[in-house]
Amino acid sequence: MESFWRNNGARLGKQWKVVAVVVLLITAALAFGLTRVEFATGQDSYLNPNSQIALDNVEFQDNFGGETVILLFSANDGAADVAGLIEGENLAKLNAVTEEMRSVDNVRSVITPPVSITFSDALLKGAGRSALINAAGRDTDGAAARGADISLSLARLGAVEANDQVLGNPEWNDLLIYGNDNFDLVDGLRQRQLRPC
Repeated sequence: MESFWRNNGARLGKQWKVVAVVVLLITAALAFGLTRVEFATGQDSYLNPNSQIALDNVEFQDNFGGETVILLFSANDGAADVAGLIEGENLAKLNAVTEEMRSVDNVRSVITPPVSITFSDALLKGAGRSALINAAGRDTDGAAARGADISLSLARLGAVEANDQVLGNPEWNDLLIYGNDNFDLVDGLRQRQLRPC
Protein backbone atom coordinates (compact mmCIF):
# COMPACT_ATOMS: atom_id res chain seq x y z
CA MET A 1 0.00 0.00 0.00
CA GLU A 2 2.90 2.32 0.77
CA SER A 3 4.31 1.82 -2.72
CA PHE A 4 0.91 2.76 -4.22
CA TRP A 5 0.92 6.17 -2.51
CA ARG A 6 4.65 6.67 -3.23
CA ASN A 7 4.15 5.94 -6.96
CA ASN A 8 1.09 8.23 -7.18
CA GLY A 9 2.95 10.98 -5.33
CA ALA A 10 5.87 10.70 -7.75
CA ARG A 11 3.53 10.85 -10.80
CA LEU A 12 1.67 13.90 -9.39
CA GLY A 13 4.98 15.55 -8.57
CA LYS A 14 6.04 15.25 -12.21
CA GLN A 15 2.75 16.81 -13.30
CA TRP A 16 2.87 19.69 -10.74
CA LYS A 17 1.56 22.28 -13.22
CA VAL A 18 -1.59 20.25 -13.87
CA VAL A 19 -2.02 19.63 -10.12
CA ALA A 20 -1.62 23.38 -9.41
CA VAL A 21 -4.25 24.26 -12.05
CA VAL A 22 -6.70 21.66 -10.68
CA VAL A 23 -6.20 22.89 -7.08
CA LEU A 24 -6.66 26.49 -8.27
CA LEU A 25 -9.87 25.58 -10.11
CA ILE A 26 -11.27 23.71 -7.09
CA THR A 27 -10.39 26.66 -4.81
CA ALA A 28 -12.05 29.13 -7.22
CA ALA A 29 -15.17 26.96 -7.43
CA LEU A 30 -15.41 26.73 -3.64
CA ALA A 31 -14.81 30.47 -3.23
CA PHE A 32 -17.51 31.25 -5.80
CA GLY A 33 -19.87 28.78 -4.16
CA LEU A 34 -19.32 30.31 -0.71
CA THR A 35 -20.41 33.73 -1.98
CA ARG A 36 -23.70 32.18 -3.05
CA VAL A 37 -24.47 30.51 0.27
CA GLU A 38 -27.63 31.93 1.84
CA PHE A 39 -28.73 31.42 5.40
CA ALA A 40 -32.40 31.01 6.08
CA THR A 41 -34.03 30.45 9.44
CA GLY A 42 -37.66 30.63 8.41
CA GLN A 43 -40.18 27.84 8.57
CA ASP A 44 -39.83 27.29 4.84
CA SER A 45 -36.24 26.14 5.43
CA TYR A 46 -37.36 22.80 6.79
CA LEU A 47 -40.67 22.23 5.00
CA ASN A 48 -41.02 20.89 1.47
CA PRO A 49 -42.65 23.86 -0.30
CA ASN A 50 -45.04 21.55 -2.20
CA SER A 51 -46.27 19.64 0.86
CA GLN A 52 -49.72 20.23 2.30
CA ILE A 53 -48.14 21.21 5.61
CA ALA A 54 -46.12 23.97 3.91
CA LEU A 55 -49.17 25.22 2.00
CA ASP A 56 -51.26 25.24 5.19
CA ASN A 57 -48.43 27.01 6.98
CA VAL A 58 -48.29 29.76 4.34
CA GLU A 59 -52.05 30.23 4.57
CA PHE A 60 -51.86 30.34 8.37
CA GLN A 61 -49.08 32.95 8.27
CA ASP A 62 -51.00 35.04 5.74
CA ASN A 63 -54.02 35.06 8.06
CA PHE A 64 -52.34 35.28 11.47
CA GLY A 65 -48.73 36.33 10.87
CA GLY A 66 -45.60 34.33 11.33
CA GLU A 67 -41.84 34.39 11.67
CA THR A 68 -42.09 35.40 15.30
CA VAL A 69 -39.03 36.99 16.84
CA ILE A 70 -38.55 36.05 20.46
CA LEU A 71 -36.56 38.22 22.82
CA LEU A 72 -35.44 36.77 26.12
CA PHE A 73 -34.84 38.87 29.19
CA SER A 74 -32.45 38.05 31.97
CA ALA A 75 -31.72 39.70 35.28
CA ASN A 76 -28.50 39.79 37.25
CA ASP A 77 -30.32 40.29 40.52
CA GLY A 78 -31.22 36.94 42.11
CA ALA A 79 -34.32 38.49 43.69
CA ALA A 80 -35.63 39.67 40.30
CA ASP A 81 -39.04 38.37 39.32
CA VAL A 82 -40.50 38.10 35.82
CA ALA A 83 -43.57 39.96 37.08
CA GLY A 84 -41.35 43.04 37.39
CA LEU A 85 -41.34 43.26 33.59
CA ILE A 86 -44.94 44.45 33.57
CA GLU A 87 -44.82 46.93 36.43
CA GLY A 88 -43.96 50.60 36.68
CA GLU A 89 -41.27 51.92 34.34
CA ASN A 90 -40.75 48.52 32.72
CA LEU A 91 -44.40 48.33 31.68
CA ALA A 92 -44.27 51.87 30.29
CA LYS A 93 -41.10 51.07 28.32
CA LEU A 94 -42.54 47.80 26.95
CA ASN A 95 -45.70 49.63 25.87
CA ALA A 96 -43.55 52.24 24.10
CA VAL A 97 -41.46 49.55 22.37
CA THR A 98 -44.64 47.72 21.33
CA GLU A 99 -46.05 50.87 19.72
CA GLU A 100 -42.72 51.64 18.04
CA MET A 101 -42.52 48.12 16.59
CA ARG A 102 -46.09 48.36 15.30
CA SER A 103 -45.18 51.51 13.37
CA VAL A 104 -42.43 49.73 11.39
CA ASP A 105 -43.32 48.92 7.78
CA ASN A 106 -43.91 45.23 6.96
CA VAL A 107 -44.51 44.31 10.61
CA ARG A 108 -47.78 42.41 10.66
CA SER A 109 -48.22 41.95 14.38
CA VAL A 110 -46.38 42.48 17.62
CA ILE A 111 -46.78 40.24 20.63
CA THR A 112 -44.97 41.54 23.68
CA PRO A 113 -45.60 40.84 27.37
CA PRO A 114 -48.09 43.73 27.61
CA VAL A 115 -50.04 42.38 24.61
CA SER A 116 -50.20 38.79 25.85
CA ILE A 117 -50.92 39.88 29.41
CA THR A 118 -53.64 42.21 28.12
CA PHE A 119 -55.23 39.19 26.42
CA SER A 120 -55.13 37.25 29.71
CA ASP A 121 -56.50 40.31 31.50
CA ALA A 122 -59.46 40.54 29.10
CA LEU A 123 -60.05 36.79 29.32
CA LEU A 124 -60.17 36.80 33.12
CA LYS A 125 -62.46 39.81 33.22
CA GLY A 126 -64.78 38.27 30.61
CA ALA A 127 -65.56 34.71 29.60
CA GLY A 128 -62.65 33.24 31.54
CA ARG A 129 -64.53 33.27 34.86
CA SER A 130 -67.49 31.30 33.49
CA ALA A 131 -65.17 28.89 31.69
CA LEU A 132 -63.32 28.34 34.95
CA ILE A 133 -66.53 27.57 36.84
CA ASN A 134 -67.98 25.39 34.04
CA ALA A 135 -64.76 23.38 33.65
CA ALA A 136 -65.49 21.28 36.73
CA GLY A 137 -68.58 19.72 35.14
CA ARG A 138 -66.69 18.66 32.00
CA ASP A 139 -63.84 16.80 33.73
CA THR A 140 -65.46 14.00 35.71
CA ASP A 141 -62.29 11.89 35.96
CA GLY A 142 -60.25 14.64 37.56
CA ALA A 143 -63.14 16.38 39.33
CA ALA A 144 -61.44 16.52 42.74
CA ALA A 145 -58.17 17.97 41.43
CA ARG A 146 -60.00 20.30 39.05
CA GLY A 147 -62.31 21.45 41.86
CA ALA A 148 -59.39 22.24 44.17
CA ASP A 149 -57.63 24.15 41.40
CA ILE A 150 -60.77 26.08 40.48
CA SER A 151 -61.39 26.95 44.14
CA LEU A 152 -57.85 28.25 44.42
CA SER A 153 -58.15 30.23 41.16
CA LEU A 154 -61.43 31.80 42.27
CA ALA A 155 -59.97 32.62 45.70
CA ARG A 156 -56.98 34.30 44.06
CA LEU A 157 -59.31 36.16 41.73
CA GLY A 158 -61.53 37.28 44.59
CA ALA A 159 -58.54 38.45 46.63
CA VAL A 160 -57.90 41.27 44.16
CA GLU A 161 -60.46 44.05 44.48
CA ALA A 162 -62.31 44.91 41.25
CA ASN A 163 -60.80 48.42 41.21
CA ASP A 164 -57.30 46.92 41.53
CA GLN A 165 -57.68 44.52 38.58
CA VAL A 166 -55.42 46.58 36.31
CA LEU A 167 -52.14 45.81 34.59
CA GLY A 168 -49.24 47.03 36.68
CA ASN A 169 -50.84 46.12 40.00
CA PRO A 170 -48.50 43.42 41.39
CA GLU A 171 -51.34 41.28 42.82
CA TRP A 172 -53.25 41.33 39.53
CA ASN A 173 -50.05 40.70 37.54
CA ASP A 174 -49.31 37.64 39.71
CA LEU A 175 -52.74 36.24 38.88
CA LEU A 176 -52.18 36.80 35.14
CA ILE A 177 -48.64 35.42 35.05
CA TYR A 178 -48.45 32.60 37.57
CA GLY A 179 -50.44 29.42 37.80
CA ASN A 180 -51.65 28.01 41.11
CA ASP A 181 -48.54 25.88 41.71
CA ASN A 182 -47.08 28.01 44.51
CA PHE A 183 -50.30 29.17 46.11
CA ASP A 184 -52.37 27.54 48.85
CA LEU A 185 -55.85 28.12 50.22
CA VAL A 186 -55.85 29.15 53.84
CA ASP A 187 -59.14 29.19 55.78
CA GLY A 188 -61.05 28.43 52.59
CA LEU A 189 -60.75 31.83 50.95
CA ARG A 190 -57.40 33.43 51.70
CA GLN A 191 -54.22 32.57 49.88
CA ARG A 192 -50.61 32.65 50.81
CA GLN A 193 -48.21 34.77 48.80
CA LEU A 194 -46.06 33.21 46.12
CA ARG A 195 -43.42 30.99 47.69
CA PRO A 196 -39.91 31.11 46.29
CA CYS A 197 -39.29 28.34 43.77
